[in-house]
Amino acid sequence: MPPLLFRFELIERRLGHDLQLRLGSHRTMCDYGPLLDDERYGPGLDTIPLRLVRLLDQWLSQLRRLRTKAGTALLPYDFSDQSTGWLRVVATTPERISVEAGWSAVDGYSVRPLAYLSSARRIKDFTPIVMGRQECPLEELITAVEQARAAFAAA
Repeated sequence: MPPLLFRFELIERRLGHDLQLRLGSHRTMCDYGPLLDDERYGPGLDTIPLRLVRLLDQWLSQLRRLRTKAGTALLPYDFSDQSTGWLRVVATTPERISVEAGWSAVDGYSVRPLAYLSSARRIKDFTPIVMGRQECPLEELITAVEQARAAFAAA
C-alpha cells in the first residue's frame, strides 16, 4: 500500500488565501464561502484558520469513531454555492480504510461547516472523483488531519 498523500491547507496568495485539498494525485482549490459568513459563528472564531480548526475537530471526532466501529464518515471540504465536496472514508477494519474525494449536488450554503453532521446524512448522491482515492491505515489519515489542524491553529 503506497503512503497516504493528503494535504488540506491555506495557500497564501497576493490577494488573500486559497484553500487547497490534495488526495493522491487529485488536487483542488476549495470554496469556503460559508466560512466567511461571520454571523454564523460565535466569539473566538473570528478567523478562517480558527474556523477550519473547528471543522477539522469534527473530522477527527468522526475518524476516531471508526477506530472501534466499521462504517463510513463523510467529511466536507468544499462549500460551493452549487455543490459540496466531501471526503468519503470507508473503514472495514481500523487497519485499512479507503478515502475518496467526491461531490454532491447539495449546495454549500445549506451545509453548516461547523455543525455538518445532519447535512452529511442527507448526502445520497456522492459522486467520486477519478484519481481522488487512496487506501491507507486509519491512523495515517488521522495523523494527516491532526497535522493540518495544527497548521491552521498556528496560522
